[in-house]
Amino acid sequence: MSYEYKNSSKMVPEWRRYYDPLAVDDVGKALESGDKNQVLASMDTVFQTCAKCHVATKTKVFAKYNWKDLRDVKMKK
Repeated sequence: MSYEYKNSSKMVPEWRRYYDPLAVDDVGKALESGDKNQVLASMDTVFQTCAKCHVATKTKVFAKYNWKDLRDVKMKK
């Protein structure tokens, strides 16, 4: 399994359920085999896993880390 993938799965415990280490291992095996169809199929499995997490969490993460603190915003009349 990818070092980065393994470590990122530990960064936010709530997201751990979205990670599929076996699917990442399958990508590595497929790449080693050189079988184009197997590579594409295994990458699609990982993509689907990533997509589920992004759909479920991306808006909340973006709001937390990219939006300003709006408590000090004042509206003009």
